[in-house]
Amino acid sequence: MATIQKTVEVSKEMSELMDGLAKLVGVVTKQLSDGFQAGDDISPIIGSTMADLLPAINGIQGLGDEATKETPAFVKATAIGGAQIYAAVTENLKKKTP
Repeated sequence: MATIQKTVEVSKEMSELMDGLAKLVGVVTKQLSDGFQAGDDISPIIGSTMADLLPAINGIQGLGDEATKETPAFVKATAIGGAQIYAAVTENLKKKTP
């Protein structure tokens, strides 16, 4: 498959939120890839929530303005974030598959 690299303008708050979600989803899928062990899995998940997601949530009030005033940039941030989440999940699933 051929790919090209493009530089795009994305909205700040949605981009930060999607980055935080992608990191959290990556940690959760990694921790749960071998089944759930409360003692091993909860700390990294909570740590990622605190470090990656909570700072992004601080700007959540601005999402409505971004969606209406910067719609193309907002949609691009959402799409890129969705791709990051997909990549985080599938990478951890590939590691589990023999």
